[in-house]
Amino acid sequence: MPVAIRFTETGGADVLHATEVDAVAPGANDVVIEHEAIGVNYLDITQRNGAVKVPLPSGLGLEGAGIVSAVGSSVTDLKVGDRAAYILGHLGAYSQSWTISADRVIPLPPGVTPDIAATVLFKGITAQYLLKSTYQVKQGTVVLLYGVGGALGQIMTPWAKHLGATVIGVVSKASSADRARMLGCDEVLVWGEGDLAKKVTAFTYGQKADVVYDGVGKLTFEASINSLRPRGLMVSFGASTGAPPPVEVAILNAKAPYT
Repeated sequence: MPVAIRFTETGGADVLHATEVDAVAPGANDVVIEHEAIGVNYLDITQRNGAVKVPLPSGLGLEGAGIVSAVGSSVTDLKVGDRAAYILGHLGAYSQSWTISADRVIPLPPGVTPDIAATVLFKGITAQYLLKSTYQVKQGTVVLLYGVGGALGQIMTPWAKHLGATVIGVVSKASSADRARMLGCDEVLVWGEGDLAKKVTAFTYGQKADVVYDGVGKLTFEASINSLRPRGLMVSFGASTGAPPPVEVAILNAKAPYT
């Protein structure tokens, strides 16, 4: 029987238990992956500790990579023995093997190892929808991005630069500044060292940011709003310091004068 990580209550890491589970035969449109690597994301932590609600009991994990060990009768683009990776679907990637819909699975090209594939997929699709769908970053866009030194920031920064954006990167400590500059940031700000919004305003000669990508949450929300130009877009997509407080419409009006 395969082993999977399960939890029946929320809390610290001690609520996670390795459990033998029944193998799930693939349906007509499913694929079974024998894991060689799985992705670990901050979302997993928030689901485990209860900040993000999931039905219990539950597994964890939304991405993995390995070898196809079985395919459903309707699956034509994958076969047993293929190297493959998947993203999203239902929770349970923290396991030895996983049965998942084939439309969530992609074959791995030569040279892409399972650990790289399992690490980058979730962050990659997040970067894609933030830069291309949530806001259309293009030539001349001024981007304020938190967490440049992290995994998502390391994907988003060069991508935004490729699209022609000016990127103002925010890092949590001075030791991460050099990495942020190597990634292509036009300006690097260290959180907690002075008034961030004033520094953004000064760097942009008063224009401020067209779009702010804030994955920190409560701690940085006000500075993010204050760094945004009138009719710009504030994207709050994470809450590592807690959920941002409710925002009064009058406050937004005051920050966007009629000019």
